[in-house]
Amino acid sequence: MGWDLYGRKEESYFRVNLYVWPRLGLALYFLGADTEKMATDNSGKYVPAATARAWADAIEEGIDSLGLAIISDSSCEDDEGWFLIPTSYGRKEVRQLLKDFYGEPQRRRLESTDAEGRSSISYIELEGHRSYRVLRIEPLSEELRKYLLDFASFCRRSGGFTQC
Repeated sequence: MGWDLYGRKEESYFRVNLYVWPRLGLALYFLGADTEKMATDNSGKYVPAATARAWADAIEEGIDSLGLAIISDSSCEDDEGWFLIPTSYGRKEVRQLLKDFYGEPQRRRLESTDAEGRSSISYIELEGHRSYRVLRIEPLSEELRKYLLDFASFCRRSGGFTQC
C-alpha cells in the first residue's frame, strides 16, 4: 500500500510507500516547507505546482541538514523504525519529537484472579500509544538520499500532482 502521485504533466508519476509517506511529510516540515496540502489518505488531494516546486526546493536545499533517527517501539523488541530529522538533533530532541508525534505512552493496569484465587497484575499499553527508544542517529544512506532527490525531481517536473 502507499500513495500513487500523478503529475499534471505527462509521464510524471511517483510511488510512495505507506510507511515512507508520513516520514517525507515530517522531513518537509523540518525543512520549513508548508505541508498543508499533504494528504493523510489516498483521497486524491491535489498539490499545486507552486507547492510541489517549494517541496523540491526545500529537499534540494536542505538535504544535507537531514539525518536518520533509528528507533524501536515497545510493541516489538526487534522492530526498528526511522524518522528523518535535523542533523542538529540529539537523542533528547528525538525523544521529545516522538512524544509530540505519538503522545505520552499510556498504560492500563489489569488485575486478574485465577481459578485458585491467586491475583496477578499486568500492564498493557493502550492502542496508538507506545514507548519509543532511540537506538542511534546516523547520516542519510546514499539510497535514501537518492530517493529524496528523486522525489524532489518528481515534484519539480510534475506541474502539481494528485495524491491517490
